[in-house]
Amino acid sequence: ALADQLVIEMEAIGDPVPLGVNGRELLAGPVERCIEPGVDGLRLTFGGMSARFSPSEFVAYNMPTNKAVTNLIHSLGATRDTLDQVEITRFRSTHWVERAPGQDVVFLQRGMVPVSPGAVTAESLAAAAERMARYVVYRQQPTGRFTAAYDPAEDKYLDEYITDEFLQAEAARVLAAYARRPGRTAAFRSPAAMAIDLLARRVVSLPGKDGAGYVRTPDERNRLGTTAFTCLAMTEFPEPAQYRFERDKLVGGMIWAQASNGRFVTAFPPADILATQETYPGQALLALAHVYDEQPQQAVMDVFDRAHGFYRELFETYPSPQFAGWHIQAYARMAIHSKRDDFAAFVFRMADALADVQLRESNCPWPDKWGGIAPYHPSAVGSTTASYLCGLCDALRLARHRKDAARIEAYEAAVRLGARFLLQLEFKPEEAYYVRSRLDTIGGMRDSLIDSTVRIDACSHALLALMQARDVLYPEAR
Repeated sequence: ALADQLVIEMEAIGDPVPLGVNGRELLAGPVERCIEPGVDGLRLTFGGMSARFSPSEFVAYNMPTNKAVTNLIHSLGATRDTLDQVEITRFRSTHWVERAPGQDVVFLQRGMVPVSPGAVTAESLAAAAERMARYVVYRQQPTGRFTAAYDPAEDKYLDEYITDEFLQAEAARVLAAYARRPGRTAAFRSPAAMAIDLLARRVVSLPGKDGAGYVRTPDERNRLGTTAFTCLAMTEFPEPAQYRFERDKLVGGMIWAQASNGRFVTAFPPADILATQETYPGQALLALAHVYDEQPQQAVMDVFDRAHGFYRELFETYPSPQFAGWHIQAYARMAIHSKRDDFAAFVFRMADALADVQLRESNCPWPDKWGGIAPYHPSAVGSTTASYLCGLCDALRLARHRKDAARIEAYEAAVRLGARFLLQLEFKPEEAYYVRSRLDTIGGMRDSLIDSTVRIDACSHALLALMQARDVLYPEAR
């Protein structure tokens, strides 16, 4: 019977607490400065009527807080001229849901099952990575492309990222890396090859430059990052020789993209829009470092020599966490290969900065945020933590290689905490009480604690970070 399939979901509303601001003041800036989204609910009163938006509704409707407040104000009939008369209170709630019909009831925070630091084990990381990998494959279409973003609240796929080849290259790379894991090739080799084959057909030669090429994309943006991730996918594929010709052309293209002062051009011609230096150069260096792992060559070492001075100075001038996450991964590998103190010092300077901004008990009152890294928007801490975590994993490998005991201890703690946070963000069966399609949701990675959109790049980054965290925290289990 249908009734036998129903689960109970319950939310007990707590006492109201005045915010001390009116409707106009609340909308004057981000609502997050006044409430904790998903933990606090809002009650607005105007003209003798009240309307509220509970913590669980922020989750179930996947609605930005400012939009939720605007909707409440409109529902009460308040206008721009009467915003000063809208009274605001917040409240908290306790939220439960049954695991399955007739089974145990679990507590939810922001619509998620809390994950403790003790839940980070070799087994839990391996199982989460397997679920994430299978989810990424599920998102692959028969053409080999991946659907870019799914909104579980609306039960629909979003079109805004559908033509982004950069996201396609990221997903191809992580499937290739996972297919290379012991015992995983049979199930994941074919999906990885399908994705790489699409990108390989877009590899074109640089005019007037023998042996150099790039990935030319339909939008003609031709970003350096797309070429870098395609190169990574081809290098990490279980049989890399299959793509050696195209990969070597991409290596030549990335070397061409570097100026004599070490700076990278971030897009290939005919594109004429240059992105910032925060991410794409680090991704290109990471791709070249993986090539060096497989085939040491002086041309690649020369690229790192030229880049080191320029990007070290850039980081000291503008210490961007996004920059650090990618450059750590590249330079940590090359520091081990070259045994160079200057490369290692650069890595540790960036990794220390990342660890310093990681949320933990000493700087954050919300346990579900611990381990996250979101220096720009702490309220929206989310899946971007994964790329930072990959950097910390490589920094830990380097610290062990150089027997730096203090950093080994610090980075191990940071990696463990970051892995806990990613396990928190994974969609679990108990958290799908409001979604229409469990297939499109469970096993995926939320974009953030306050945005349940499941993006393919978030899943890609998280899968790679979970793999690497398991390898560095439990090397004996690999």
